[in-house]
Amino acid sequence: MTYFFWAEDLAANGESRRVNSDLRFAEVRHFEEIFREGMAGESAQQQQQQQEGQQGNQSEELIKQQKEVLNATWKLKRLVENNPAQLLEDAPVVQAGQESVIESAAAAGAMVGDSEAGRHLQQALEAMRSAAGELEAISAEDDVPRLDAALGHEQAAYAALLKMRAREFEVQRAQQQSSSSSSSASQRQQRQMQNMELKQEEKRYETQRFAQEQQQEARREATREDLQMLNRLKELARRQGSITDKIKELQAMLEEAQTEEEKEEIRRELERLEEEQRELVEDLDELNERMETGQNRDRTTEERENLDQAREEAQKTAESLENERLDQAANAGTRAEQQFEELADEFRERTSNQFADEMRQARREVRELADKEEEIAGELERRRKEKNPGNEEKDPFTPDQLEKDLAAQQEELGNLLEDLRQLSEQAEEAEPVLSRKLYDAVRETETEGVKDALENARRFARFDRLLEAAEFERAARLGIDELKEGVEQAAESILGNEEAALRMARSEIENLMREVEES
Repeated sequence: MTYFFWAEDLAANGESRRVNSDLRFAEVRHFEEIFREGMAGESAQQQQQQQEGQQGNQSEELIKQQKEVLNATWKLKRLVENNPAQLLEDAPVVQAGQESVIESAAAAGAMVGDSEAGRHLQQALEAMRSAAGELEAISAEDDVPRLDAALGHEQAAYAALLKMRAREFEVQRAQQQSSSSSSSASQRQQRQMQNMELKQEEKRYETQRFAQEQQQEARREATREDLQMLNRLKELARRQGSITDKIKELQAMLEEAQTEEEKEEIRRELERLEEEQRELVEDLDELNERMETGQNRDRTTEERENLDQAREEAQKTAESLENERLDQAANAGTRAEQQFEELADEFRERTSNQFADEMRQARREVRELADKEEEIAGELERRRKEKNPGNEEKDPFTPDQLEKDLAAQQEELGNLLEDLRQLSEQAEEAEPVLSRKLYDAVRETETEGVKDALENARRFARFDRLLEAAEFERAARLGIDELKEGVEQAAESILGNEEAALRMARSEIENLMREVEES
């Protein structure tokens, strides 16, 4: 099943506008296809398993390739809504990709031993060829219906390939269960169910993580945009100040000039200065266009109004230079410079607040990471005390909760370090102290090998070697505590002033109140 999300709102001019997401895929499987017992003999079973293993690898690759073609067609459909010319440019590229999948599918047909799988493959090939034909027939910008038809054929091909894979899963799982005794088959079936539950939990976690990452990435993109606009405003203020100072200097020189040659030279300097001023106005227009685009538009309404006022003063400066009204040019230039600086201060305050929010989130995550590591240490200690030499050995092929927790810690640590690294890079110019402290914290954690220590602890815990696991876990815990201390110090560098501290306290109180209400 394929699906997508869409959002619709009204533009400033009252017209309706709609945005579609990327294409999503949901695969539905039947339980009987997973747990059905096979009837093949042992020797024939081994040969059949090897053949179907190769077939399975090929079908998985075909599914992956067809999904890429389907995604490419969907993205092209979204692009042509705003840029119809893109259809003629990209349709041949998508067609070439579909033709490549057709060649791979035709080659795989010779190795398909299962008649039902072969039938599904033929259905997929027919749908692929129909899709390629529709893409090839596109010859004008308004041939969007052919693109829609190609998309339908590609979906049909993808569905047929999935049916082919579903048959393979049935055979492979049946072979695994029928190759041993009934007791072993029951154990393997139970293990499969446990693994399925684990995958479902991982998918739920990944979905939540994906949503959080999307929100975090949106915030960071806004921060990056604000930082770039801040740097641009600082540059404009510097350039305007330099031009204004030069105007005043040339005005004084013109008043003191006694010969016509001296006055002519000063006028040439004024012409060059006028040209610089007009270039500055053009750069202002580019900055205004940037504020008008995408998500910046809603966030910079007030700033754009102030920028328009600054542009008027900058334009007056250029016009006054052209007419040699140097007093007016200097006054307008001074006002423009002040407005640039005020705008820069507004963006500086905004980015500071954004960095503060990011640091609150980072501090919360590292605290949770450290608390979870303490729980893992306690669980390891409890198991060591309760372990008896006569106890049944742990099955290393069935991950228990301790192993899962250590693996999750390793993943969370990696994600946190990557987030801190990106935050350090973003804050390099606007918040250099914060940037340096985050950089040092990340570097020390990576140098100490905390992730490797967690991985080694997980491996030893897997085989119930708790003494060695505890040693590596202790090293990882110390490293996480040091990272926590580094993040706390970095947070203090930006949350340390009284106003920011009050905002942080208010935010934390509101979070606690929500937790109490939800509990």
